Amino acid sequence: MSTIDSSIPSTKTDGLAPLDVEAVLAAPPPSPDFVLPGLSRGSVGAIVGPGGTGKTMLALQIAVSLALGIPVAGGLFPAPKAPMKVSLVTGEEGANQLTIRLHAIVDQLLAPHLPLCRGVERARIAAQLRQQLRLYPCVGKDIVLLRRGTRTAALGRVHRAITESDIVLIETVSRLHDGDENATSSVAALLSAVEWLAQTANAGIVLLHHTSKFADLNGLGGSQHAARGSSAFVDNIRWMANLFNMSQDEAAKLGVEAARKHIL
Repeated sequence: MSTIDSSIPSTKTDGLAPLDVEAVLAAPPPSPDFVLPGLSRGSVGAIVGPGGTGKTMLALQIAVSLALGIPVAGGLFPAPKAPMKVSLVTGEEGANQLTIRLHAIVDQLLAPHLPLCRGVERARIAAQLRQQLRLYPCVGKDIVLLRRGTRTAALGRVHRAITESDIVLIETVSRLHDGDENATSSVAALLSAVEWLAQTANAGIVLLHHTSKFADLNGLGGSQHAARGSSAFVDNIRWMANLFNMSQDEAAKLGVEAARKHIL
């Protein structure tokens, strides 16, 4: 069982400090610092999708692309203004699986028919990723941030790991706590802990989460409330992207029925 780290704030309020309104209004307002379109530093978002749809691969593609300063997944998200410091913490992938995925992504970036990295040597990409990208394969390791409603030492370990990151991707929500996903209090407490990470690390954090069986069975993967568990999850995060397979109607219109299950 994880021990409690006294350096991590408890789930209770540690004291409220009022905003100095006069000082705030005396200076120009800050511009939002977005790490993804709509997701700013210090905020928490999520990528939600059924199991096996490619959430981990998408997260790694996002991480690699932002670290290289290029558009994500061929234009799903635009290129950042400059290469970012990115961390990916995965509780579902080991080092071997991440290595295979990473090679596949870099191979695709170097494909002759793609303009993104045309003329760039593989060694140059590897050197930049070494500087900008941190991958933490945590399968089989304890990354439970909240146990029985109390913040654990793992929260401190994750905080130290993501220091200096601009954006952090963490999978999956179910591995981050032992609470009831359907209980508002459990979900709100977990998100409060992750918000503390985002605020203190000054990073945007994207959680990977599963859709509910109801959403999967009823073709509601694109719904705002497709996420599994309490609606407090969706209500408390600041940004969400849904990952789901193409519908039968969409596939029929495009004439790709045979490949529908492989198109997201």
